[in-house]
Amino acid sequence: MRHLRLSLRETSLAILIGILTLSTAAVSTASEAVLHSFQSTNDGFEPHTGLVADRAGNLYGTTFWGGTEDWGTVFQLSPPAVKGGAWTETNLHSFVLTDGAGPSGGLILDSSGNVYGTTWLGGPAAGGVVFELSPPANGGEWTETILYDFSGVNGGNSPEASLAFDKAGNLYGTTSTGGVGGCIGGCGVVFQLQPASQGSMWTENVLYTFPGSQNTGGGTRAGVTINGGKVYGTSVITGSNAGTVFRLTPPAKLGGTWKHDVLYTFLGGSSDGANPWSNVVFDPKGNLYGATQLGGVGNCVGETCGTIYKLTPSASLPWTETILYTFAGGSDGGEPTSSVIFDKAGNLFGAAGLGGDFTCSTDGCGTIFKLTPPANGTGTWTKTTVHAFSGGRDGTGAVGNMTFGLGGLFYGATFAGGTGSCTLGCGVVFSTTH
Repeated sequence: MRHLRLSLRETSLAILIGILTLSTAAVSTASEAVLHSFQSTNDGFEPHTGLVADRAGNLYGTTFWGGTEDWGTVFQLSPPAVKGGAWTETNLHSFVLTDGAGPSGGLILDSSGNVYGTTWLGGPAAGGVVFELSPPANGGEWTETILYDFSGVNGGNSPEASLAFDKAGNLYGTTSTGGVGGCIGGCGVVFQLQPASQGSMWTENVLYTFPGSQNTGGGTRAGVTINGGKVYGTSVITGSNAGTVFRLTPPAKLGGTWKHDVLYTFLGGSSDGANPWSNVVFDPKGNLYGATQLGGVGNCVGETCGTIYKLTPSASLPWTETILYTFAGGSDGGEPTSSVIFDKAGNLFGAAGLGGDFTCSTDGCGTIFKLTPPANGTGTWTKTTVHAFSGGRDGTGAVGNMTFGLGGLFYGATFAGGTGSCTLGCGVVFSTTH
């Protein structure tokens, strides 16, 4: 499935550019329900990201393709008025290339119900945008506002990840290309957007430019996490470096340089992770958690199958790494690329893109997993497969982040599978117990 996923992204890139010149694992009996199956019509198809839920239980997400001009959509799924009824999908916005194309990152909400996100390409300068969708005051259509248009190389291009707010209302994110790093097209940047006066675009501040060096990492496909006023994120493989977890500390004086620290450098191999491709999360004690697509053991399409890791703060760098779980491939699943999330009991949940059920392909259809901490606080975590996708009506390839929502259920999306008329299925939105 990894090769399938990459080929879909490469196909998307070609089309757009052409137009734009170790614990024992258990199996759960959790029940999955498909809330919506995309049909390759105006409702969109192939969601590359997860979902976000509001207080009323509505779910919001994006599709990479589809809509009125086939450049992707932002959608809302509203829960049924009667338990057991059908969810209602509403297309909140269809991108038309000049206002964005190919939304590839997740969405976030503010307290007023506005929706924020990014598009991979498109916009006035074709390098992607940061957008806001505002709900109508008295019915009618949602309003899109382009908050920032990526138009210069040094400021980054092609944002692929979700955004994050700080307490002052500034937005933070990353770009997958641009900047002045040693990668082809640039290695990307970490940026801050400050609100502007009405009718003006927000102001971008580049906090860090990925240099593509062996020690500091070669760019990112993940967003950032704000914790204690500092910005945390991951970088992916470059050279012999298997990726890093980094921290950006704001300057003491306004206008100064943000300080970049590498908290941990992945070495790959059987006892470590490689290629951290997702956001990081914190527990109440300040420990940091994340997933690596590769590293560890197992055999997933000729590669290692990935890990779930924990970083414990220390007085000096690097932080201390603990591998909580190493995926074995096969029915166990492998190559997690979504962020992990905590439930109220301290369990970790996430999605693995490969393995599980092999009905859909020789790579597997992917799984949803749960990691339960040891009862006494020490020892090994226990991994449970919450759901193994079959590649049929239930979907395949849950590569986006999961979320908890209405009824305490676990919600997510798959980029393929379902009942739609796309070659591999158009993707679904699902819920599952845990």
